Amino acid sequence: MAKGDLSDPTWQVITEALKRAQDRARAQGYEWNGPSCFYVSGLALGLVMDTRNGFPNWIGGDKFKGDGRPVLQVANRKAAELAHADHYFHTRMVSGLFSLAGGVANPAATYGYDAYKEALLWLKSLRSPVPNLVPSGQPWDVMGQLPDAMRIALFMRASVANALADVGDRWEMSRRENPNAAMSPPTAEGRYWANEGNLDGLGDNVRNPMQIPNLRKLQD
Repeated sequence: MAKGDLSDPTWQVITEALKRAQDRARAQGYEWNGPSCFYVSGLALGLVMDTRNGFPNWIGGDKFKGDGRPVLQVANRKAAELAHADHYFHTRMVSGLFSLAGGVANPAATYGYDAYKEALLWLKSLRSPVPNLVPSGQPWDVMGQLPDAMRIALFMRASVANALADVGDRWEMSRRENPNAAMSPPTAEGRYWANEGNLDGLGDNVRNPMQIPNLRKLQD
């Protein structure tokens, strides 16, 4: 896990996505200083996201349209390195645009989002089988005999836990980038790449101040 290490799978994805984004921006007639800027990082983020979502070709978004060519060629689109590259380009794009404001907001968002995911995983982990109120082979008798207090307590505990787990499931589903893929768990490596993207974005902003007004088409 090291930025600049050509043997690192995440750095390989970042390098390839950045190169594709640079080529796309130049083909659109944009110019900038240094290896990236807000717009180039946004293009690279879209390429990584399209790859993770299983799209065959790079579509991108309304403001960051892809080139329509095949997405990144990876063995597993659910691999951790794609998630890490996603974090990297997201924070690089934000701090590349908003400078110190983005540089401060990015770490807060990264650690806050990880805490949110930890809470969702905890809620989902609460799911447990609900015991039968009536023991097997002991049906209710004509006198309306109640099951013992322990069985009722276990039943209520499991019911509440499963209700909370249902909430966790719904929230987790709503936060998925791909409805068919579970949310990636928070990791120290993911935070590392998010922080590296944040630092690189601050450098992009120094080289490209007032990004949107100065990002201009190349003159013929």
